[in-house]
Amino acid sequence: MKDQNKGRRALLAVFAVFVTWTLASHAASPAGAYVEGGYLSGQHYRNSPFSERLGYVQGLVDGILYSAMFGAREEYMRRLKVCIAQVSGGQLVAIVDKYVSEHPSQWDWQMNLLAHNALILACRERASPIS
Repeated sequence: MKDQNKGRRALLAVFAVFVTWTLASHAASPAGAYVEGGYLSGQHYRNSPFSERLGYVQGLVDGILYSAMFGAREEYMRRLKVCIAQVSGGQLVAIVDKYVSEHPSQWDWQMNLLAHNALILACRERASPIS
């Protein structure tokens, strides 16, 4: 009986952590986030601390590399993977930061588009075009 209660308490604790995490992550997202166009604008990205920008850029790249599972062109993912094979997360952030700061007329655009443009230009400069 005691083992059963321990198991129930552990399960309840895991459930509580999951619910708390879900609510916290929802509360942390920008109000009125619209997924189709992206979560962040260039302005929001610019005002974010480095750790958030790093997480955003790494998540974006991971998502692009995984997008073949949803029908995206595999050739594009392969080219991007080749282009950034030796690039650190910090370097990716620097690439995106540079693009955003050099294009103030686009700060109201969705960040996913700005980051994608930054990757396209950087890969061209590295003689490893992705598009």
